[in-house]
This record gives sequence, structure tokens and C-alpha cells, in this order.
Amino acid sequence: IVKFREEKGTNEGEIYKDEEFVLNLEQIYQQKINHKHAYIFRNLKKLNFVTDNLVDKTSIQRFTPKIGDFSQGHLGNCWLVSSLLCLVKTHPTFIMNIVPEKEINEQTKNIFWSMLCLNGKWSSIIIDDSFPCLDDGKLAFTRPHNHQYYAPIIEKCLAKHYNCYLELENNHTVEGFSLLTGNPVYTFTMKKYKDEILVIIAACLAKNYLVSATGKKEIKGLQSEHSYSIFALGNKAIKLCNPWNKNEFEKG
Repeated sequence: IVKFREEKGTNEGEIYKDEEFVLNLEQIYQQKINHKHAYIFRNLKKLNFVTDNLVDKTSIQRFTPKIGDFSQGHLGNCWLVSSLLCLVKTHPTFIMNIVPEKEINEQTKNIFWSMLCLNGKWSSIIIDDSFPCLDDGKLAFTRPHNHQYYAPIIEKCLAKHYNCYLELENNHTVEGFSLLTGNPVYTFTMKKYKDEILVIIAACLAKNYLVSATGKKEIKGLQSEHSYSIFALGNKAIKLCNPWNKNEFEKG
């Protein structure tokens, strides 16, 4: 961040405004659809968090990432949230490589950055602290819980890469796993691997691989075209985590 300030000619303590990604309705929707919600744009430190168990409500600190730190909001990017949930569950400390800053303080001020593997190359993306919110003051898209802010920062950095939030919709965890880890990603379909799929999932989980599932049809309460994180394999059951965070696990 110090090097970035020097390159941009801004002094420590000066408020940074990202001129490359100025948030407005166009940066959210790119004028492709009629927006259903009215958005306001707030400084990250002034947000109303979904849940707040911290004694000091004026600070935003990050502890060891865990399931429950965030949930999907008003954006169809379950693939990204599900990918993040898999990473937090399996390799929580790796998040600190993606969003290195541990807290908002006088040095970081309103500058944030993340490291993402884009087009096969690790790249840093820098943003300011303006985020789209609903009129209740809560983030419109990926929602932070208990002052854990790394998920919306990653989401905004990726939105900047694509030049708008809407481009984050209707993608696949294949891309999510790739941009978060830089590792190759493999897909297995039920049609081709029906008799082997549980063995494949068990082998992947045993090696601490990130595993997710998406179905084309709604079945047993699971949504169609919705990504779920796979956390464990039991007796004739798969333990899933829904990025909506309404119930942590869905049985299927």
C-alpha cells in the first residue's frame, strides 16, 4: 500500500478514490437490465453488519476465517461465494494470502487489495472502500458477518476486473476455484460418473481438495442452477453448505 501511494502520488492518511472503478449504477449493472433496488454507496467502516458480536464496534479486524463470516447477497454469484466457502473450510489461512491486510488502520486508510489468479497469472487488484449498499446500510451483495470483510473485498476486486458487478452472475465454481487458488480444476458429471461420483468426492475430500456441486434440476429442496459447497461425505448423504447461509447445511 505504501508503494501504491508513492506511485499514485498520494500521501499517507490521504483519502484514496479509485478513479478506475467509480461506483455508480452503471458499474453495478452496466445498463444491461432495469435495476430492482435503489443503491447507496458507503464507506466500509460505516456499514451496518448483518451480525455483530464484537465489543469494539468501531474497528474492523479479521481473525481466522471461518464458515459464517459471509453469505450471498442480492447478486447471482453463488459460484464465487460457494468457492470462498470451500476455501475457508479447507484452507482458511490461505485467505490471508488473497487479502493480506489484517485490519483497517491509519496506514491502510481506505485502500484495499487482493491477489487473484486471473487468466493464469497472479495479479493484485486495488480498490477504495466505497461499496454498494441497500437503504438499510447493509451491503447489497456478498454480506459480511461479525466484521469479517474479506469476502466483499474479493468480490469488489473481481467486479473491478470485469468492470461491473453484473458480470459476476451466472458463472461456475470452476472459475471460482481457479482464481482463488491458481490450481487446475476438474469437473465430473453425474451422467458420465454416476456409479463413481461418491468415490471421487471421498477421494477429493480426503486430499483436502475444494469440492462443490451444481444441479440442473431442483431436487429434495436443493435449488437448480445453484452452487453448493461440499464439506463432508456420510452414510448415503453429502453434507452441503448453502451460500445463502439460511441454514448452514442442506441435506441431500
